[in-house]
Amino acid sequence: MARLTRAFAVLIAVAALALVSTGLAAAGNQVPFHVTVTDEQVTLLPSCPVAGYACAAFGGSGQVTHLGKTSESGTTMFDAVAFIGSETHCAAENGANTLTAANGDQLFITFSGMVCATSPDFSSGHDTLTFTIVGGTGRFAGASGGGSLLSDFTLTSPTAGLATSTYDGTISSPGPLH
Repeated sequence: MARLTRAFAVLIAVAALALVSTGLAAAGNQVPFHVTVTDEQVTLLPSCPVAGYACAAFGGSGQVTHLGKTSESGTTMFDAVAFIGSETHCAAENGANTLTAANGDQLFITFSGMVCATSPDFSSGHDTLTFTIVGGTGRFAGASGGGSLLSDFTLTSPTAGLATSTYDGTISSPGPLH
């Protein structure tokens, strides 16, 4: 009976070690992810689905770790009432974007954080955001990861502008190129 109990205890210990090892291997497959994107088109949209919020569409291109030369497109929304009306001229912001590699593989990203005006006339500002990778296509199917997203923008007209964004974080190891 003692042998059977000892064998059972060893079996449980081996199973627990296997589970811990699997978890460590999964956590270890995150690799550095760095993006620098210049959005040549930032356009305030005429309407937004949330009352008191402003929405914008953006698009541009840049260099992305694991994707190379990449295009970006997405939308964002922020609390316009708080942005203009608060003493700090900061407001909550959230949105989503897609990074598309030259071969068509895509990476889907959501983000949230704060946007703050850096000029008294609201013509420039800074975003301090957190991003989450929520999947993709091709070699990025099932991708995960996240990190920080910093962006600086300048309005070139009352409804359009430019932005430069930098993402720093991790991504699950991408699959092979197609």
